[in-house]
Amino acid sequence: MKFFRNPFTREPVAIRSMALLSVLCLATADLSGATYTIDSASDIDSLTLSPGDEIIWENGAYGDQQIDLEAIGTAEKPIILRAETPGGVVFSGDSQLNIGGEYLIIDGFYWHGSLGSTGVVEFRQSGATDFAE
Repeated sequence: MKFFRNPFTREPVAIRSMALLSVLCLATADLSGATYTIDSASDIDSLTLSPGDEIIWENGAYGDQQIDLEAIGTAEKPIILRAETPGGVVFSGDSQLNIGGEYLIIDGFYWHGSLGSTGVVEFRQSGATDFAE
């Protein structure tokens, strides 16, 4: 068995112990989901989302976006849709966000203007086929 000296304590440490510790750390690491960077609502439609995934919308001004997010996250690994920086994504015109699923987090978006008689953000009811009003 080979040893090296810990540079802080100067005590010998077995290389085999370090290798085992590295394997244990990797085995118990909380592996997060995929990260996607998008710049339009249509990009979301092409994604197959899994618990722990994160969608980052690039900063900018976007008009007339119809965003439909239907996905299932978990309490431990929610699915996140967020702006690249808080307030950095500005929606205007007839932009609308429709949300359906479980354990979804939406963060950092800003709406400028109004849709008139319809809402800007709508939530899908559990088991329903239409968005809640």
